[in-house]
Amino acid sequence: MAVRQQRHVGAVIVHHEAPGDLERCLHALGQGSRVPDHVVVVDNSETTAATTAAAALAERVGAVLVDPGGNVGFAAGCNLGVAALDGRASDYFFVNQDAEVEPEALATLMDSLDADPGLAAVSPLIVTPDRRIWFAGGGFVPALARLTLPGFGEPSDGASDSNDPRIGRATEWLNGCALLIRSEAWSEVGGFDERYFLYWEDVDLSRRLVDAGWSLALEPGATVVHHRSRDGDGLRNLSRRAIEHSVASRLRFVRHRLGPRHRLTAGAYTLINALRLFQLAARHRGRPLGRHLRACLLYT
Repeated sequence: MAVRQQRHVGAVIVHHEAPGDLERCLHALGQGSRVPDHVVVVDNSETTAATTAAAALAERVGAVLVDPGGNVGFAAGCNLGVAALDGRASDYFFVNQDAEVEPEALATLMDSLDADPGLAAVSPLIVTPDRRIWFAGGGFVPALARLTLPGFGEPSDGASDSNDPRIGRATEWLNGCALLIRSEAWSEVGGFDERYFLYWEDVDLSRRLVDAGWSLALEPGATVVHHRSRDGDGLRNLSRRAIEHSVASRLRFVRHRLGPRHRLTAGAYTLINALRLFQLAARHRGRPLGRHLRACLLYT
C-alpha cells in the first residue's frame, strides 16, 4: 500500500427528489474504512417535501446543505458543492445520490491517487445491484463522439475483477456516478462545464483533463453499487427530459470539444442514433418525434 500523504476528502452529492436514495448514499459513506472529511449535499429538488427531507438527512450526518433554489443541473450542482468546501479539501469525491460506496472503496481510490502524481482522477468499478458491470472504464471514438464500455452488463466477480482482462486501469473517460479528483487538477481545467445540464459533463471534464496532460484511471479494487434511477432502467423508461438532455449534451460536446475533422461525422452519427431513441420514446410515450428534435436542438 502506498504511503498516504495528508489529504482531506470532500464528498459532493447532488440530490434531486430522492431522499431515500440520499439516505442510503450518506449511510454508506459513513460506514467506510475511510470516511470523507467533509460532506456537501447540493439539493436540486423542485418540491418542498424533498428539500425538507434532504435538509434533515444532511443535518443528521453533519453534512453541509446547499440549496440553489431549484434544479440547476448536475454540473452546476457539483460546482456549487466544491465552492461550499471553500478550499478545505485536497480531493473531491463526487457520488451520485443513488450510488452506494462499499466500505474500502474510498481508501482504495485515495491510494491510487497517492501512487501516481500524474493521475488527475480515478473512478471505482461500478456495478448494478445484481453485481453486473455498469462501468469498468471506457474508450472514446472522436470521429463518432462514441463511448465504449468494456464488459458492460457482464457479471462482476468482485475482488477477482482486478485481474479481469475486460477491465483495465487506463481509461479515456471517467463516470460521474463516482469519481475522485485532485483539487489541483479540478482547478486547472475549471471544474464541470455548466453548459451541460445533464449527461456528458463527465466525458467533457475527462477529455479536458487529458488535453491538459493528466491521466485518468479505473481502480478495479474499489467498488460502488449504482442503484439506478428510473431514467436509467432502459430506453422504454427514459423520461422525455432525460432523452432530450442526453442527445442535446452529446451534440453540445460535439460542437464545443471536437475539432472540425470530427465534428461533421460525430454530429451526423449522434443524430442518427437520436432518431432511433426518439422514435422509441414516441412509440411508448406518445410524444411526436418533431417535438423531441426541436426541444433537443433548443437545449444545445
